[in-house]
Amino acid sequence: MKIRLSEVGLATALGKIKDARAVEPLIAVLKDKDSSVRSEAAAALVSIGTPAVELLVATLKDKDSSVRSGSVGALGKIKDARAVEPLMDCLKKDKDPSVRSEAAAALVSIGTPVVELLVACPEG
Repeated sequence: MKIRLSEVGLATALGKIKDARAVEPLIAVLKDKDSSVRSEAAAALVSIGTPAVELLVATLKDKDSSVRSGSVGALGKIKDARAVEPLMDCLKKDKDPSVRSEAAAALVSIGTPVVELLVACPEG
């Protein structure tokens, strides 16, 4: 498999800059067919942090499970409470067991906001 170093390097550089303007292009790169490129894009989005959350959450509905998985992993590392409910939904409804497993790990990573949501849920 040939890794396109220019795209991997670009994603890495954008993550190091941590500019929110890079979020949208990096989200597009999450759909790349090369797993190395997708992985670097996800890592760059984690570096950018909370400005990436909204668009990462939107990709949880992508038809490609590798895109959903990358987004779930990034959300777990960013640890923003806004991701809790979408990740819970992903945990319950995603068709891919590896994405559901990744969602569970992401929720554990996020921690306290998850506990607060579960405590607030009515029994039943």
